[in-house]
Amino acid sequence: MKKVKAQLFVLVVSALLFLANATAVFGASCAFSSYQTEVPETLRK
Repeated sequence: MKKVKAQLFVLVVSALLFLANATAVFGASCAFSSYQTEVPETLRK
């Protein structure tokens, strides 16, 4: 029973780390929704 719990724990931790890594890569830096084509009017001089 201990072996099953240990394997389940490793599986859950690995899945969470994969999701966190994928979110960091695709969610922050490569998101097209956060890309601004124009300079905001408040930053124009």
